[in-house]
Amino acid sequence: MGKIVTIGLHGTNYVILQRKEGWGLEELRKYRRVLLTKDGGDFDRSEPYGQISYLPNIAKGGDISLWWDNWTGQVALALMVETGGANLKLLVKDAKIDGEWAFPELQQLPEYIIELINSIEFGDLDIPDLAIWMSSVSGKFSTKSAWNLLRQSRNNMNIFAKLWHKFLPFKISFQIWRALKRKLPFDDILLRFNISLVSRCHCCFVPQRETLLHTFVNGDCATKVWKFFGAPLGIIWEDVSIIAMLLKWWSAKHFSSVHKEILTVLPLITIWELWKSRCAAKFGEKKMYVSRTVYQILFHLKWILAKYDLNINWASNWPEICNTLMNSRDEFKCTIIKWERPELNWVKLNTDGSKYNDGHIGAGGVIRDYAGHMYMAFAKSLDMGSHNHAEAKAALFGLRMVCIMSF
Repeated sequence: MGKIVTIGLHGTNYVILQRKEGWGLEELRKYRRVLLTKDGGDFDRSEPYGQISYLPNIAKGGDISLWWDNWTGQVALALMVETGGANLKLLVKDAKIDGEWAFPELQQLPEYIIELINSIEFGDLDIPDLAIWMSSVSGKFSTKSAWNLLRQSRNNMNIFAKLWHKFLPFKISFQIWRALKRKLPFDDILLRFNISLVSRCHCCFVPQRETLLHTFVNGDCATKVWKFFGAPLGIIWEDVSIIAMLLKWWSAKHFSSVHKEILTVLPLITIWELWKSRCAAKFGEKKMYVSRTVYQILFHLKWILAKYDLNINWASNWPEICNTLMNSRDEFKCTIIKWERPELNWVKLNTDGSKYNDGHIGAGGVIRDYAGHMYMAFAKSLDMGSHNHAEAKAALFGLRMVCIMSF
């Protein structure tokens, strides 16, 4: 036995810190020190680093700090009594001599803590105690699990997940992500950094102040482009934010997978081409023409829809193309999946593996003959692993059973 197993953490969240004489915990507000100390150096504990709670009635080796580790399962003793004259590096196993506790501060503790300490049994003192990181299922410390405890998570927005479309180049998705995060060098954004410029847009007949919203939504060029592509699809242009514009397109009713693909990628391509046209006009010699922007958007759209077997005349006008896309319907194919019998005098082993959200994996299988008679079935829970690991473990266990049963 001789190993101490952590079952929970009280109060703050903590990080395991390996010291030369054993394991300890440090509060996450000192997490940076843990990362910088790669060799697990010795620390002079002038304040309690954290708390550990252990399974009761488990034999312990006592190779942990008497004062700073929560080996009683209640709270670290340093938080309950004054430790001015105490040996702060004293280990639990060294505080008990000939079966009696040998530190005078014991009498300052509450009575229920004294009773709890006296009831704790020790195992082999030569076996070091083992602390377990409770924020991971495997019990091992990782910077990822510590980061998940440190960070202030926000609600996930599905809109950002849709930006990274598999048929769009990374540069397009990344640029739109920057636009939604207001990380593009528009005049209204630069003004936040006290960079004042003479603001003049390049998308209107009468130049106005260039802002992110003006370039992508309500400028003359942007308004005409959005109306050109949205009207035949039943999407009415409104002077709203970029996120609201994207949500309006993505929430529109679709009639087929092709139609849904159009509603997903078309607004993203539109924002990208408006950005290109703006940069070409601002830093080059090209003007922002609606016709050129529309042509570039249709070119991208044709390339994305090439994976669909569609008979589309891209030389037609956009309303006719929309009519063809909206009238297309998905074709469904049915495939019969059934168990195929083995040959006569043979048995068949079918296995499967699965992985849970917490990282645990499981395996199962069944052995049947030609008539469908089941000789054996199994299901077992495994340790941590991947989907492939679970599948391989299931096949390996099933083959072992086949050998044992001498088939």
